[in-house]
Amino acid sequence: MNNDVKKVAILIPIYKEEINIKNLIPMLLKQRFSKKFILSRIVIVASECREETRDIIKEFIKKNKKIKLIHQDKRRGKADAINFFLKSSPKEQILVVECADTLPTSIYTINNLIKPLENSKVGMTGGRALPLNNPKTFVGFINHLIYYMLHEISLKDPKLGELIAFKNLVKKIPKKTIVDEVAIEYMIKKKGLEIYYAKDAKFWKLGCEKLCELIEQRKRFHMGHIYFLKTKNYRVSTMNLMNVIEAFFKYIKNNPKKILLSLCAALLEIFIRTSAYLDFYIFKETYTKKMYVWPVCRTSKVDLKRYRYESRYFMYW
Repeated sequence: MNNDVKKVAILIPIYKEEINIKNLIPMLLKQRFSKKFILSRIVIVASECREETRDIIKEFIKKNKKIKLIHQDKRRGKADAINFFLKSSPKEQILVVECADTLPTSIYTINNLIKPLENSKVGMTGGRALPLNNPKTFVGFINHLIYYMLHEISLKDPKLGELIAFKNLVKKIPKKTIVDEVAIEYMIKKKGLEIYYAKDAKFWKLGCEKLCELIEQRKRFHMGHIYFLKTKNYRVSTMNLMNVIEAFFKYIKNNPKKILLSLCAALLEIFIRTSAYLDFYIFKETYTKKMYVWPVCRTSKVDLKRYRYESRYFMYW
């Protein structure tokens, strides 16, 4: 093999993901790479998964030896799966982590994700989520607004998550972190490298469909961000109030008929962030122990391929 060709390994941490994993694995195997990259392995860390889920994965392994299955009898959290991946990937130069409840939109998604890593100054990249929620419902609208604002903020000041790639420079992340992507982002920046928003690396995503699940998820994210700010003095771009306000008003300017819904969503976000700050300072010694193995957002665990084809709601921004 040419020494200039970089090996790529992909991690999929799964927990109760049998519905979508049968779509994600073949889509990853279909990915097309430039001559500078080659797919080395797809590592699936299955935590406390049913035997039926493992059987689905084993059928794929029979057809392609690049797929490796690691089974954990007890659920240990996503950070534990990432640490196993980091430890077991000494030969790959590029590492990719894709959440099992996402799906690349094309056969070039991963290549678009890792291509910026050819730049010696770039150490980490993240893709662009396209939500499949129905924007005619309040919760669906919030999901679209969140990902719209995240996109706008990331164009200037990247905030990466759910589908990321990074150079194999990170040895280990905190086992009990709530926000594993932020941990990697922090460590990459500490090495003097930049992070990059690969907006052309698009993937489908269904956000939480129940308001209670969405509130719990948003609160958990914010608590993780607060923890990194207080312990590492590292602020993610979505904690910058000016970034948030600018993206919010840009959305209102482009969608004036949705100003009332937008204001309701903003009030809810203010409540969530305030609640996260209060809970962090009240339970600051124990919050990570309770949350690093977080509750599953059950309404987002769907067959994304089928959902995408049947959905009449998707909005291009």
